[in-house]
Amino acid sequence: MSKLDERIREDLGCLYGNKKIKRAVELGKKLSFEVSTKGEPAHFFGKRSASTVVVMLNPGCIADKADKKFAEILKGWNRKSLKGFVESYIDHKTNGAGRCPECCRPDAFDVKQAAFLKPWTGCGIEFPKNFETNESKLLAKKNVLLQKLQLELVPFASQTTKFQKGDYDLLLPYLEDCLDEIFAKKRKYVILCGSVFEHLLKKSKEKGTIGADFSNKKKKDLKSKKLSKGITVHCMVAEICYNGKKQRVLVAHTFASRALPNAYGLMEKYGKFCFETFQKTKV
Repeated sequence: MSKLDERIREDLGCLYGNKKIKRAVELGKKLSFEVSTKGEPAHFFGKRSASTVVVMLNPGCIADKADKKFAEILKGWNRKSLKGFVESYIDHKTNGAGRCPECCRPDAFDVKQAAFLKPWTGCGIEFPKNFETNESKLLAKKNVLLQKLQLELVPFASQTTKFQKGDYDLLLPYLEDCLDEIFAKKRKYVILCGSVFEHLLKKSKEKGTIGADFSNKKKKDLKSKKLSKGITVHCMVAEICYNGKKQRVLVAHTFASRALPNAYGLMEKYGKFCFETFQKTKV
């Protein structure tokens, strides 16, 4: 059983017993913002064996709203046993994006992901020619969720992810859970979305828990490009050593930035910049 499976069983065990998720309660006490303790956790989405992995910060949703929404989701789940409950959750996270009503509503954030990943040649995701029509947005949303593996650094919903420097030690075990899942299979692309991942990798290296080497030691690791007036994007390449295995990753610093709007053309340009940086950068 992988660490991810252990965490799923641990967190779902609390919900199965109609209790708050213990890990979420403990984390929420130490962070400066509220996280959902009774809502559906988002340990992963999509295909766990996929060649492309994207790690997000957290499922963005107001904690109270996430708790109430989960009550509706539970109606279609097997609650006769904890095993059945966990199996329903895993099926929901693996295949839910291809079912109604989930597949009938475009989602700006998911289409934004698709636009970003479109330039990543051979990523294993089928994309529409453009993101202009409702039909193309629905297809983009469905495929980007089903045909890659998406992990969440913190699987508990919250409206914000304003992590402070003092939070990094709290987040390192969550990063290790993600890495354990990433390294369970051979991956072609691993993309960490948010500047906090650079800080976590460097922190983990300092503590000796995870090895990380960064690109261009003689130059600045951070790469930047101006996409349009007032919008400059950033990324960097690192190599992670975990349990004796190595994996090149790209940290997409600007992916989660509100300064980059839901403009799919800009997201595609940012994705192209990140892909080209990943391709030409040696670690």
